[in-house]
Amino acid sequence: MLAHTGRDLGSLDTSLMYQNTALLCAERAGHPGLHIVVRTEQAASAYWMGRYSESIRYAQLAANEAARVRGSIAVLPVVQEARAWAAIGNAELTRAALNRGRDIRERVTLDDLDEIGGMMRFSLPEQLGIVAGTAAWLPDAAEAEQAASEAVAAMTNAAPANRSFNSEAIARADLALARVRQRALDGAHDAVRPILQVPADRRVLPIRASVLRLHHALADPVFHGSPAARDIAAEIEVFCQHPNPAQLPE
Repeated sequence: MLAHTGRDLGSLDTSLMYQNTALLCAERAGHPGLHIVVRTEQAASAYWMGRYSESIRYAQLAANEAARVRGSIAVLPVVQEARAWAAIGNAELTRAALNRGRDIRERVTLDDLDEIGGMMRFSLPEQLGIVAGTAAWLPDAAEAEQAASEAVAAMTNAAPANRSFNSEAIARADLALARVRQRALDGAHDAVRPILQVPADRRVLPIRASVLRLHHALADPVFHGSPAARDIAAEIEVFCQHPNPAQLPE
């Protein structure tokens, strides 16, 4: 949890320190599920730092333990691998990883980590969120919009225990990005508006990174001279002006 919090706050060195400590604890406990939790945290941190090949490596290390786990956390390494493959532009390996993820999902039965819940459980809305993040990198913008819409709907309608504030915001940013790619700026603004209202103390690194990616898309020459694109970009710039809300102790 400290590693996850450190990454969200942008304290990446501190997050890495906690990841290494947590990995040692998981290995000493001999618990494959906990091993997956830590390795996938490493994969997520590498992804949000833009180290996609490193993210793939950590996800694959986590996947090595998945055969020994029957709970929902077994799905996480494979969809994380898919997202990182998509980020580096390998659509074939992305699709293969997504297919493996669907196969694993069909075999899931709840285990001790699912009973704990929280970060130890990989709920279906969370799964759909990473699938949406994967589709956001692929060429088909309509497919990306559909995946993001499904993720947002699942998160909005989920029970509180299955919802994630950060994941929902990221999925909305992915939805906005898909609409920008289709030049539907009004729809993009509708999707991103709830994120831009997030209080400054909750604007964690993954949310900022997702919104900045949208800002980059709005800089495409096709939007040159567009008042709507300019206004959305300006709102994003204001959103990202605030510093990270807090820092973890070293």
